[in-house]
Amino acid sequence: MTLHAASREALGLAEERLGEVLADAGADAATVGDELLSVVDLLDREIGLRRAVSNASATPEARTELVRRLFDGKLSEPALKVLDAVAGSRWSSPRELTDGLESLGRSALLTAAEKAGNVDTV
Repeated sequence: MTLHAASREALGLAEERLGEVLADAGADAATVGDELLSVVDLLDREIGLRRAVSNASATPEARTELVRRLFDGKLSEPALKVLDAVAGSRWSSPRELTDGLESLGRSALLTAAEKAGNVDTV
């Protein structure tokens, strides 16, 4: 995956947030990963929504509020915290946002496999 400078920075911040979320004893890494990948599927289908979430001309707060309004009650709080970090950051393009989000979802699933002792299978 090739990312431009803004997206690399945004992904780094989101990866830090994912690490914090998954370090919390109550977070289920597999659930977080599945939920993040389901958001990727939605953003891939809904181009207008993908553009709105990555719109650099909107404030980070407005983008985060959009994500919260859409997904509150539909996703777990740990997944929402990661999405807050994604939406609150500046991405180089809408496509790079979804690529980064997909990477985060896969990382969460790998963490779940590692905790379950199944990483070799993956």
